[in-house]
Amino acid sequence: MIKKTGMRIFSKKYPRGIRVAGLILSKDKKRIILIERYKQGRHYFVFPGGGVEDTDVTKRGALLREIKEETNSLTKIVSQPYRLEVKGHSKQIFYICEHIKGKPLVIGEEKKKQNHNDKYTAKWFLIKNLDKMTVYPVEIKDWLLNDLASGYWQKRVLRVSSFDLLKKLN
Repeated sequence: MIKKTGMRIFSKKYPRGIRVAGLILSKDKKRIILIERYKQGRHYFVFPGGGVEDTDVTKRGALLREIKEETNSLTKIVSQPYRLEVKGHSKQIFYICEHIKGKPLVIGEEKKKQNHNDKYTAKWFLIKNLDKMTVYPVEIKDWLLNDLASGYWQKRVLRVSSFDLLKKLN
């Protein structure tokens, strides 16, 4: 059951199907790569990732492809602790990743799609500053911060029946 005070996902419309995202940490776990977004006058951050395509053999393969496209980085998948599911709509799977090499840089479809109303930038950010940043989904950010503080990755799943429920609980 979801507590009203714990639900902070807004009316974001996620794509149908399966979406994978990487929480890409530096080796010392003091920095993370995020996608900084400026979209329709809003400024926020998201974890790199995207949809699993028909050509992807595995979800992990899809994640590594998306990370390369969105951040120009080579990463190693460490764990898969978090999931967010919206009944009848989407399943989002979040992986903890370790950065191996590459300077964060958007190189894929997102680079081509950018315009004055929609901009993407991949950058390193300090973990200690995440609490002050608008990072979506908020629950995933909070789980990450809690798990980094505790020193282990706790399996967590958030299931909601609809986007309407998300809006009502905010």
